[in-house]
Amino acid sequence: MNIKTRNNLQTIADITFRAFVLCVVFLLLTHAAFTVGGDTIYAVHNCLFGITRPEFNLAIFTWMGNMKIVMVALFLVPYLAIRWTLKN
Repeated sequence: MNIKTRNNLQTIADITFRAFVLCVVFLLLTHAAFTVGGDTIYAVHNCLFGITRPEFNLAIFTWMGNMKIVMVALFLVPYLAIRWTLKN
């Protein structure tokens, strides 16, 4: 593997790691918002969409679970694969 390829892979690894960290921060902020102001956020969504509290909770937990899957699949796995490739 030549130097240019290694530099490109290192750049991609840096980008994917930063994207993963930003996603984790966004997920933590989302968790904090729903922990602190969950009732207010539910009231807004109830007025807009007329959903029940269990439906709201299901939507939030589904979204957060899907976000975790996307974070791992799109950012963490490629980062680890590139780092593993660069070690060899």
